[in-house]
Order: sequence, then structure tokens, then C-alpha cells
Amino acid sequence: MAKRPSERDVCRALAMDYRRDGWYAVSHVNLPRLSTWRCFDLLKQIGHPGQPEIDVLAYNPKRDTLHGIEVKYFRYGKVKTVVKTAFNEEIPVHEVKPKSYYEGIDEAHALLNFGVDFAWLCHVFDKNVSSTFVKKYSKWTSKILRCTYIGYLVITLPDPVIRKLCEPERNPLLEERELRTLRTCLIRALKEERTAKPINK
Repeated sequence: MAKRPSERDVCRALAMDYRRDGWYAVSHVNLPRLSTWRCFDLLKQIGHPGQPEIDVLAYNPKRDTLHGIEVKYFRYGKVKTVVKTAFNEEIPVHEVKPKSYYEGIDEAHALLNFGVDFAWLCHVFDKNVSSTFVKKYSKWTSKILRCTYIGYLVITLPDPVIRKLCEPERNPLLEERELRTLRTCLIRALKEERTAKPINK
């Protein structure tokens, strides 16, 4: 039986897809990584909280745009309840984790404070999650995100196609010099990071 991917696996795969498209991209950008990128001093200088972890940080060199992506992976968890049929058969009902359709919206917004040009929320649905569930969650998440600066991506496994349900708006916080400086630092670090470089097809 094949092992089900974790959220970290999904983030790594997404970063790899961007690299294949000619972008600089890496997953799991946290404080330890930022310190190796020599961005930590700048974060400290401007009093940045250093959170949340950036699930995927990607730079498009053709358009000179930096993107931060918050990823949430929806999958069936443990059995929530057992339903009895008219024939007294027991049918297990699994709960979906995470529970909230708006999961990740707060973290996606917080990515704007890293000086990215565009912030995204990406909901990934495991292949066993029903299409009805996917439609319901993505519909109501889209409604909220259309009122924000955040873009919305949906991936339904095993299909690797990324559906863009909501376009992001350019980050208005880049009016601030300190965030423009942070943006420059992150782009330089991505270009220097060996594991972030574009992959030649």
C-alpha cells in the first residue's frame, strides 16, 4: 500500500513544479533557513515576528515577482462516527482534516509582511476526498478571498493540475521601504540557494 503524502511532501512537490517552469522556488522557509540566508539580521532590525513559516517561496525571474504560498492539505483522518444502516450494518464515517474550509487564510495574509509581491492560499485535496466536499470548500473559500489581496489555488490529487480560482492583488505593504528591502533579500537568497534553482527540462 502506497504511503499517503504529508503536507510537507505536497509543499516540496509544488516548489519542484515551479522550478521546472523556470522559477526559483523552495519549500519550508522558516527562521533557521532565514538565518542561513543572512536575512535574519534584517528581520531583527525591523522587529519582524519571523512567522509564519512560508510553505513555498517562489520567484518568477521573467516577471520579477516574488510569491509566498500557504498550503493546506485536506485528507480523511480517523473515524468520526459510525452510522448504522437499516440492515444494522455499521458504516464508518471519516472526518476530514483540517476541519475548516477557511483554513490557512490567516497565514496567507501574514505572508504579505514578508514583502512578497503576491500571496496565495493553496488548498490541496487528497484523492479520497469527495468531489462534493472539494466543490463546497473551494466555493466558500473563493468567496472570502475575492474580498482580499490573496490568490487561491486548488489541487485535487492525484491530478497535478493547479486550478487558479482567485487572482491575487499586488501587496500594498510594499509601499514600505523595509518590506521592499526584505523582498530584495529573499530574492537574492533564492537565487543563491542551490536547491531553489530552476530545473532545465
